[in-house]
Amino acid sequence: MESKISVENGGKRKLENNWRRKNKKDDGSGEIVIEEDEALVEEEVRPEFTPEFYIDQLPEGMSVLDSIASARNFAYYQLGVIYKEKFKRNDLAISRLENLITFEPAEKLLLPGLYNLYLIYNESGAFAKADIYKSRIINEFPDTRYAQILLNPDAKIEDNASPSAVYKRLYKEYEKGNYEIVVTNVERYVTLFNGDPIVPRLELLKAFAAGRLYGFKEYKRGIDFVALNFPNTEVGKSAQKLVLEAEKLKIAEAFMPEQGLSDFKLIYRIEKTNYQKLEQLKDQLEKAIEQEKYGFTVSVDVYNPQENLIVVHGLTSKLGSRGLGDFMANPSNGFNISDTAIPIATENYKIIQVYKSLDDYEKEML
Repeated sequence: MESKISVENGGKRKLENNWRRKNKKDDGSGEIVIEEDEALVEEEVRPEFTPEFYIDQLPEGMSVLDSIASARNFAYYQLGVIYKEKFKRNDLAISRLENLITFEPAEKLLLPGLYNLYLIYNESGAFAKADIYKSRIINEFPDTRYAQILLNPDAKIEDNASPSAVYKRLYKEYEKGNYEIVVTNVERYVTLFNGDPIVPRLELLKAFAAGRLYGFKEYKRGIDFVALNFPNTEVGKSAQKLVLEAEKLKIAEAFMPEQGLSDFKLIYRIEKTNYQKLEQLKDQLEKAIEQEKYGFTVSVDVYNPQENLIVVHGLTSKLGSRGLGDFMANPSNGFNISDTAIPIATENYKIIQVYKSLDDYEKEML
């Protein structure tokens, strides 16, 4: 590649840009011919050395930007709590947490951020500042546990049970499937035991129970709460791992086509408060299974706060499941179960329990 510039024959050579990279010669016409090194020219325009290369890599789209903002907010919150609890540097904790609030984070970070600022200022004697954050929590989030703690700071434990004894008792209720009892009592005791090391364990137990009762989203919300509010405890670290596992867990909300599947259940919906009917229906199913030597099993599964499910396990087809329901509804067979029998593939049963979507299943799949 050649280019020409005119100079006076006897003039001094000018100091030019990149002069060491160019070969110059006189072509006999009084003009200087500049022969540029092709390899060096090409090197000068390599993409990584151009602004456009980096501009093109800047994040675009609201979802990407929201993800970056969420990561930043979480980092600020974590730093604030670590400075407060581990290093006892309230000045640095205040800086991070007050910056966090200016970012207008999601409620799951905003509330604990406000509450930690209240605690820091209250403990340091800056009561006017503490009252600002206290008032904001109570006025803007009156139905939250943080508001309840602030409104009832002098709550007394009604019985003499120790925190560990309360936890053991509630854990036994969880094992029995009494998830609503667990959720209700944990909400009461975390207020009474505020500041005790048992609180993170109670909150995690509540997350498990709420997940069984209300579905995966409530479980995720619960473990998020524990991970964010108790990051330096062993329970908090365990919750952080559970959060990561939950984010990787992919359970489709859409129901699977059931043609060709070979693992089915038959379920009946029963109001949770109708204990007599539940026992009668369960007894009839177990009697029929024993009488006909079907080899199936029966369980009572929690579905939500209002309903339990009586579940027959071990069926191998939807047609067979439906046939069992018809058999149980026919008085000539010695049984007369008028409740709707719902045949469902085991894979779809998992979905309706995770997302509490039995109504949708009945509309779409029956």
